[in-house]
Amino acid sequence: MKRQLSVLVGTAATALFTTFGAGTAAYAQPAQADPVTVAATCNGNTCSGKDPNATGCSAGARVLADMVVPGYASKEFLVRLSYSPTCNASWTDIQAINQPDCYGGENIWHEAVNNSTGAVTRTARVYDGDACSAYTVMMSRVGRSTRACSTSAWTGGNYCTPWK
Repeated sequence: MKRQLSVLVGTAATALFTTFGAGTAAYAQPAQADPVTVAATCNGNTCSGKDPNATGCSAGARVLADMVVPGYASKEFLVRLSYSPTCNASWTDIQAINQPDCYGGENIWHEAVNNSTGAVTRTARVYDGDACSAYTVMMSRVGRSTRACSTSAWTGGNYCTPWK
C-alpha cells in the first residue's frame, strides 16, 4: 500500500510539472514574431553612393568574390565584393581575420566598369582604422560589372577581386 501511494504521488507530481512547468503560470506563451526585416529603400542607380546597411540592402546580400589581403606581420584581412540582388547594387567590405587588436588597418574602395563604354568609376577610399571592419558605399550594377579593392598596409600593393 505504501509503495502504491508513493507511485501515485510521484505520477501526480510528474503530471503537474509537465502541465504547469517548474514555477511557471498555466497559460500559453505568446507566439514569437518573425524577425522584422527592413525593406530596401533604393534600387539600381538610386543606390549609388548610399550605405548598404541604412538602406536595407545588406539584408540578404551575398558574396560574389573575396580575397585575403596581407596586413602587418602575419595579420590578414578578408576583402569581399558584396552584392544585394534586391537592390542590384554592390559594395566592398573588409574584416580582420586574425587580428585581436586590429592594429594596422587597410584601405578599401569599390570600382565599377560600364559594360558598354569601358569607363571605370570608383568610390572614395575607406580606411578601417582600428575598427577591425569597414565597408564602402554602394555602386549600382545596372549595366556595370564591379569589383572590390584594397591596398595592403604590409606590402603597399593594390589587390582587387575579379570583375563580376
